[in-house]
Amino acid sequence: MKKKLLVGFVLLMLVVPIKGTFGQDGDRSASQYWDALIRQGGLPAQSQPADTPPLNSPTGIGGGPYYTHPEFTNVMTATVTTPAQNTAEGYIFVAAISQFYDGSAASIILDDTGEPVYIKRELDYLLVADFKKQTVNGTDYLTYHAGIPPGGYTYGSSYVLDSSYQLVDTWTIDNGNGSDLHEFLLLDNGHAILMAYVHTPFDLTPYGGPANGTLIDIVLQEQDADKNVVFEWIASEHMPIDDSQLDLNTTNPIDYLHTNGIAVDNDGNWLLSNRSFSEITKISRQTGEIIWRMGGKGNQFTFTNDIGFFNQHNINRLENGNITLFDNGTAHNPPHSRAIEYAIDEVAKTATRVWMYPDDTSEYSSIMSNIQRLTNGNSMIGWGNTLKLTEVQSDGTVALEMLLSGSTYRAFRFPWSAIPAEAPRAVVQYDADPTAVTIYASWNGATDISSYDVFAGPTMGSLAMVDNAARSGFETEIPLTGLAADTCFFQVKPVHGQGGPTPYSNLMYRLDLPVCWDQLSHSYLPVIVK
Repeated sequence: MKKKLLVGFVLLMLVVPIKGTFGQDGDRSASQYWDALIRQGGLPAQSQPADTPPLNSPTGIGGGPYYTHPEFTNVMTATVTTPAQNTAEGYIFVAAISQFYDGSAASIILDDTGEPVYIKRELDYLLVADFKKQTVNGTDYLTYHAGIPPGGYTYGSSYVLDSSYQLVDTWTIDNGNGSDLHEFLLLDNGHAILMAYVHTPFDLTPYGGPANGTLIDIVLQEQDADKNVVFEWIASEHMPIDDSQLDLNTTNPIDYLHTNGIAVDNDGNWLLSNRSFSEITKISRQTGEIIWRMGGKGNQFTFTNDIGFFNQHNINRLENGNITLFDNGTAHNPPHSRAIEYAIDEVAKTATRVWMYPDDTSEYSSIMSNIQRLTNGNSMIGWGNTLKLTEVQSDGTVALEMLLSGSTYRAFRFPWSAIPAEAPRAVVQYDADPTAVTIYASWNGATDISSYDVFAGPTMGSLAMVDNAARSGFETEIPLTGLAADTCFFQVKPVHGQGGPTPYSNLMYRLDLPVCWDQLSHSYLPVIVK
C-alpha cells in the first residue's frame, strides 16, 4: 500500500485559516504552500503538485535522503571497512569538498559506524575545510572555513560555533579577498592565527619568468580579540623564491610556497609547512626571521634514518617534543604517502624517524591529508584525495577505517558534547490504517541522546506518552500500532543519556482522517512562499 508522508508544523498564531489555504480553487498561495512543505519533508502523495519530485525513502548510513532533513539528500557518506576497536574517545570530524565529488558542501560529525551525528550544509560553490574542535580556556568550540576556491586555496572566512551550534564569531583577513582554508587556530589569549594567499605583481625574470609576472604570496596574521593585527609575516620577505620546487620558467601566476599548515611551537614560535618547498620552516613569533629550515633546497637538518618528505601537509609539535607531519611523498620512488613522527634535535639539527604509517609503499595521496595524534596514543589519518580515513594504533594496527564518498581536506577525532539550539524534528508517515503510523525523529547535532519519548493524542491538548524508542542513527524510525482511531497529533522528545533537559519536537498531525479535520479547522498554518 502506498504510504503517505506528512510533516506537521502546527502554528497557532499565524494568519491564514486552513480551509482557505487548502481550498479547491487552485489559488497560487496554496500551491506555493504545498510545494514548499513537500520540499521540507513531504505531504500525502495525492497532494503533490505535478512538477514536484517524488518522495524518496531513507537510504541508511549517511547522505539521506532523510524525512526529517530532506535538505541533506546528497551529503558525503562513510562506509566502515575496518570496524572500530580500541579507538580513542570522541567523534570523527570531516568537511565534504563539493568541488571534488558529486555532492554537497558540508561539515559533518560521524560516529564510529559512519552514521552522521551532525550535518551543516553550506553553499556548494564554497569550499568547506578544516572542520574541527578547538578549546579556548577550557571552553570547546567548533571551527571551519568556507571560501571561494580560485585554485588550490580559497578567499573566505573562518567561523566559530558554540556547543549549541550557534555562530559566535567570524574571522578573516582584510586584504580584499579574505583568508585561506589551510589553517585557522584559536589561542587561549583570545587571539587567532590566520593565513591568506595574495596575488602580487612580481618581476620573475631573475627566475626565468616574465617581468610582469604574478607571485602568489603568503600572508600570515595573528589578530587579537578585536581583530587588530598584532603580528604579520609575509613569505616573500623571508623565503627565497628560487628555493621553490616548482618550475618558475613556465608557471604564472606562481604558487611558489603554498603554505598549508601552521603550528604554535612549545616555545611560542611558529612552525610552517610549505608544500612547494617540501620544507618545514620555524619562524620567530617576535621578529618573523627564520630560525631553521628542515627539508627542501634549504634543508639544515640531517635525517638520520629517513629519506625526508615531499609536498607534505599538517605540521604539529607533540608534548614529547617530537613533530608529526603527513608526507604526501610525490617524489618518492614509487610515489607513496605516510604519516611520520620525527624526534628533532634543534641544536644538532638532526631528525630521527621514530614512527610512521604505513611502513610500506601501499598508500598514496598526492594532495591534502593530515595526521592527528590522539589522547590514547592512536593517530587519526585523513588521506585527502584517496577518499578514506584511518585511525591506527602506535603498533600499526588499524583501529578504524572508513571509505568516504568524497574528499575531506583533513579528518579529526575529538570528544564532543552538544545540545543544539534548534529543536528536534519529527515526521509522521501514515497509510489507510487509522491505528498505525510511523514516526521519524532526529535532533541534528545532539550527543548523548539515548532514545525518544513519543506522544500522541486526539487533540493538541491531550497528548500522552505512547512509546519510548531507542535512538538508532541520525534519523530514528519508530513504528506505532494499536493507536486509537481518532489519534490525530504526535510529538517526540529526546531522552538525554545523562539526564539533561531536552525540548519537544514540532507537532505532527494526520490529514487523512475526517475526525482530525475538526481539530485542524480551529488551527492556523503558515503560507510558505518559494
